[in-house]
This record gives sequence, structure tokens and C-alpha cells, in this order.
Amino acid sequence: SESFVWNGRRTATALPVVTSVAPGTTSIGSATNAAPTVVSSLNVVCPASGTTVVSASGESAAKSNFGGNAFIGLAYSIARDSTATDNGNVVQSSALAAFNGDANRDFLNVERADNCTPGQTSTYYLTAYATTPQTDIANGSFVWNGRLVAILPP
Repeated sequence: SESFVWNGRRTATALPVVTSVAPGTTSIGSATNAAPTVVSSLNVVCPASGTTVVSASGESAAKSNFGGNAFIGLAYSIARDSTATDNGNVVQSSALAAFNGDANRDFLNVERADNCTPGQTSTYYLTAYATTPQTDIANGSFVWNGRLVAILPP
């Protein structure tokens, strides 16, 4: 077997961009999409085009504290003007754990595009929550370097 990169890509963007990053570890203490953990937030002023594209990235881990087989993981979302999960753009990272102590590590990527009123300010939130009761909420779930990037077409 060999080491490889699958679907590696590089993107150049000449449009106005605003960024927010939560450096280091954000512990995930939520197991509900109604009140998820906020990883990062970003204020965005709608450009003249009336369109924003916001993407989120980072690395995550969820650890099982369940003794049997269980799916463990985190769900991520970019919410607009609310910290509650926007169920229209949720991605989930999960793995089957076979014993207590298993961990699921993954990279998160989620994106949303919105129409907006030019000049209006919106706040976007990168949120995460544990997806199963078997996920170790106390100290085993986190997002590393959670980042929001807004592309503002002129």
C-alpha cells in the first residue's frame, strides 16, 4: 500500500473574502441540534450582488464512551443569524465504534450560499453537536481550527 492524496485541489479566489478562525481546540459539549456548540462566528455585510457563499472547514474527533457497538460522530452546520442548527446544510461525520475508547477523526467541510439584501449584516455560526448518546461529551469530542470563510461576489 502507498500513501496518496485523493481529490487534492487548490483554489484561487479574487473576490472579496472575510475569514474567522477558532485556533486550537473547541470542545463540543452539545448533543442537540437545537443548542449546538458554537465553534466560530463571522459577521458578513451583504455585497451589491446580493449573494454570499460561506464555507467552513476544520478537523474533528468524537470518542465513544459506550462499551458495545455504536455509531459515533459529530454533525456540523453553518447557521445564519441563529445558533440553532440550520437543518438545510448539515454534514455528519460518523464511524462504527466497537469498544469503549474508539475515536472518529475526520475533516469537516460544509458550505452554504444565500441571497441577501445589499448592505445588510448577517452573522454566520459554525456549529457542531454530538450525533449519538454514546459520544463522550465530557472530554472526547472537539473541533480543531474551525474556520469560516465568506466569499462576497461584487
